[in-house]
Amino acid sequence: MAQFDEINATEYGQAFGSVRSAKSIFLWLIMLMVVIQLAAFVLVDVGGVLDPLYAVAAPAAGSQPASVPATLPASSDHAAKFYEGLFLSILPVSSYLAFGLSLLLLVSLLVAVQLSLVGRLGGAAGLVSAFFWSVVLALLLTPWPQVFAGWDLPSAMFNLNELISRAKSAKTNWTTTPVEFLTRFGYYVRFVAFPLLAILLWLMVQLKFRAAERCMAGCETPASSGPAEPA
Repeated sequence: MAQFDEINATEYGQAFGSVRSAKSIFLWLIMLMVVIQLAAFVLVDVGGVLDPLYAVAAPAAGSQPASVPATLPASSDHAAKFYEGLFLSILPVSSYLAFGLSLLLLVSLLVAVQLSLVGRLGGAAGLVSAFFWSVVLALLLTPWPQVFAGWDLPSAMFNLNELISRAKSAKTNWTTTPVEFLTRFGYYVRFVAFPLLAILLWLMVQLKFRAAERCMAGCETPASSGPAEPA
């Protein structure tokens, strides 16, 4: 009986190792998708890669505000169109990939919880905690405006149309009217704070899962903790 328990625990342990590998792949790919979104925002907001297409000329003293893009070199215009095409393709793809990967992460953690309970591997508390943190992460990675039109719910993911629309009212060189503080604040919350919050939730999932693994390493196996077999 003890030998059977030991073999059974080994099989559950090997299955858990497969789940752990899948979880790690899903998590790191999610991180890559979030970094892509953040990088796109930094290039647009700080790098100004789309300024040749959307920036407006500063109005001269006593004249009416300009409403046409500022005149810039043709080479800058070509580079801006390249970045616009790149963002048009990569931002929606990264958004939907992050959402799909977050669902796969939920499945992998749910399987890990079941293996821990059925195989008596230990660490169930940490795994359950990691699962619920990943639920919050999946909600934040859902591209609500793209999946459900008109649902302006918090999301760490965005597409180029949303970025341009909000930048036209928040970037000082993309508008001829004064930018209000709340508009600017909401702009950075949407495109910086939410992705950073997603990274924080990502870290929580990792920490809870590793805590569960440490508990497993410190727990006795059923074969060693069970009562001794009679001679």
